[in-house]
Amino acid sequence: MSKEQRRAKHEKHLKQLQHQKLMKQQQKMKLAKEREKANLLETRRKENERNRVTKEREKAQRAVKHEQLMREQRKRTEEKKRVQAINQKKHVANSSEAQGHAIERRRCEVELSFDASTLGDTLREMLGKHGEIESMKPNIKGGLDIRFTTAKAARSLLRSKKDNMITAQVSFPVTPVVIKQHCLYYKPEAWIIDQDVLNATAEYFSSISQVQQVKKMRNAVLIVFEDEETRDQMVKRSSTSRWKILGRNIGPCEPGLPPAVNKRKPRAPPQKKKKKKGKSQANGRRVAA
Repeated sequence: MSKEQRRAKHEKHLKQLQHQKLMKQQQKMKLAKEREKANLLETRRKENERNRVTKEREKAQRAVKHEQLMREQRKRTEEKKRVQAINQKKHVANSSEAQGHAIERRRCEVELSFDASTLGDTLREMLGKHGEIESMKPNIKGGLDIRFTTAKAARSLLRSKKDNMITAQVSFPVTPVVIKQHCLYYKPEAWIIDQDVLNATAEYFSSISQVQQVKKMRNAVLIVFEDEETRDQMVKRSSTSRWKILGRNIGPCEPGLPPAVNKRKPRAPPQKKKKKKGKSQANGRRVAA
């Protein structure tokens, strides 16, 4: 083997050694990277595990705290309901007592009906014995100005006075005051409430219970009984019975007083304002008025 061949073979061998050395270095670097990567993954896994355990512990603590708060809330709610129940009982008792006192006060009252037309007829009949009356007019003082047809009749009335006064006997209807707790009412539909309807209602209800009075109130027929128990029984019976007044069904009756009638007129729709027409000039242009 020549010298050149030995040198080429030696160089080739050196290259192979360098290549093997390089491969070993690369293998070491690769293994080092893999170990570093494995260590990093292990570190992350442990950190995630610690975070998971911490979160579960915090979640458990929050659950315990929430349960404690819910127990306190339930206790407060139960206490609030208990206090409300006690207050409700007190309110019902106070309301019943106040209502009883109000009913007793109303039992001590009577209603005196004053009819101006009846009073005028009574005065006209009483004073007519002195002479013919031409007119009777109310004056600004709240009294009556009476004009006879003759002066003789006026002098006759003045001579009959005693201490500047005359005595008149006037009759006024007296009825018990209406107690709403003892009342029920019905509203006739499409028929007028007149005296015949009131008389028929009084006759019908008096045949099935004890009625104190029957009257018209707020476009309804009001029936007043002696006590609240009787009223409640009648209201209950009206929902199942078909009561008829003058051959007409009155339907279920409502307790208490009829609602007030709103007499206010509805507002008229606003009127549209008419636009003012402009004045025309000679050249055809319009000028605002």
